[in-house]
Amino acid sequence: MATVSPEDVVSEVGSDEGSINEDSEDKENDDEDMEIDSEDEDDSEVEYDIVDPWEDLRAKVKESLSSRFGKQVEWLVEKGASEAVAQAKAFNALLPVFRAKLRRLYLHYLKWFRRLKRDPVHEAVMKTLRRFMHEEEDMDYEEAADAAVDRRKFLLNRIFHPRPVPKNEEEDEEDKES
Repeated sequence: MATVSPEDVVSEVGSDEGSINEDSEDKENDDEDMEIDSEDEDDSEVEYDIVDPWEDLRAKVKESLSSRFGKQVEWLVEKGASEAVAQAKAFNALLPVFRAKLRRLYLHYLKWFRRLKRDPVHEAVMKTLRRFMHEEEDMDYEEAADAAVDRRKFLLNRIFHPRPVPKNEEEDEEDKES
């Protein structure tokens, strides 16, 4: 069974195939006015690290467009703009593209996560995680997640299989060594 991780999608997202209408800025501007509620659903647990869940997606999108952004900045600097002005103008010019790629990458993550939730390996890890949090150890989520992955490492190791070495290559290597 072939599995695709979210990291594998960066180059896929970087393509313009299946592009979402990038001129629809009305909906995109609505996103700027929304406030993100940072409170956890379960107020009983203290969250030690406040992490922006969108930072990883933003970084992947920026990485996929870094070449295009750099060219835009160079072009603006050549036209006489300062580096700071060129970067701001290039970012603003590419903003609709950034937003469209973010939406496509997020959609890919959603679909991937739905498939992951139904995966037997993931289900086993999550069952162990819940057991650590509630029944056995009374751990917080982060500690339980680390322990569950460690406990299920042999199951997770099955995701990567060793590749068989082709016989003709193996024979060639033996002949060269002789």
